[in-house]
Amino acid sequence: MKLHGLLTTLVNLEKSHIPKCWNWINDAKVIRHMSGPFVTTYRGELKWFREMQNNKNNRVFAILDKETGTHIGNLGLEDISRYHKKATYGLIIGEKKYWNKGYGTDATRIALRYAFKRLKLNKVSLTVFPENKGGIKVYQRAGFKKVGRLKKDVKVRGKFQDTIFMEVMAEDFLTNKSWRPQISTL
Repeated sequence: MKLHGLLTTLVNLEKSHIPKCWNWINDAKVIRHMSGPFVTTYRGELKWFREMQNNKNNRVFAILDKETGTHIGNLGLEDISRYHKKATYGLIIGEKKYWNKGYGTDATRIALRYAFKRLKLNKVSLTVFPENKGGIKVYQRAGFKKVGRLKKDVKVRGKFQDTIFMEVMAEDFLTNKSWRPQISTL
């Protein structure tokens, strides 16, 4: 499956993408805003990939630069509930030269359109650390809204940290004309 945006193309995450994933998950700068704990062995990363691939309640995509085909990151719709029509969203742009250039926003918009049009979900939510200003901007530009703060929600490197809870509803996303034309049709 290929889903196209202005800057990015989403494809199913494949085994051939794992070497880059493993490098990113072992790069402290790339994962500094993620809660972990993370696998540090290549074998462990392959195990994670197989588990994700076999779980029907997850959709994990590789993010490619649309122009060059370079694998720049991953995103996922996880814990998909067909009954409740909702999922949890996650994003990593592992190639640092693609940071702050709109690739995360473009990929997120494509994923949300897929979630709402193809999977017929009603809501997609996520949590993000308050200090992850770049991530928050990406999510807000894609249509997510802050709906709460969870105090001392997760333990990261030995300390409890707050997280911001964000969500986007299908009706809000699909009726907002400011970003709809920028997303490919499915």
